[in-house]
Amino acid sequence: MVVAACVCFGFGSGRALCGLLRGGYFLLPFWVAASLSSAHFAYGFFVLPESLPQERRTSRIDWRHANPLGALLLLRRYPQVFGLAAVFFLTNIAQFSLNSTYVLYTDYRYGWGPQIVGYTLGLVGLCSGLVQAVLVRRLMPALGERRMILAGLALCIVGYIFFGFA
Repeated sequence: MVVAACVCFGFGSGRALCGLLRGGYFLLPFWVAASLSSAHFAYGFFVLPESLPQERRTSRIDWRHANPLGALLLLRRYPQVFGLAAVFFLTNIAQFSLNSTYVLYTDYRYGWGPQIVGYTLGLVGLCSGLVQAVLVRRLMPALGERRMILAGLALCIVGYIFFGFA
């Protein structure tokens, strides 16, 4: 249950912070997550400027274009996008399944509590951020987008196989 509150914080740093906060009051991570979410909302609402130029803004909402399922209809028109969306969907299912079972598995197998799990997931988030900020930027010009996507998917498969045999 504590991990659910930590998801509000973000991938790695939130889980590490959640591990630190979990040491005391049980509901503290939830209150901190709610406070940070409220601060993010207030910052976006009061500080960030509107990016759409004044002349392109409308005063009323056209609800026909606000349909979230309408985007799925576009997938029929563009088969390449449908393939990418399907791969993205399946990759996210695998990742969220891992997020859901990691805490239970490490508690059962290794006896790890919320703090150690928070630290390990914080380390995973830090490594993920470093890969995205440093490694991808350097490899993209050499490999190109298609090879980078395929290499990333292959590495995800290898990583999930290692998790399966852990």
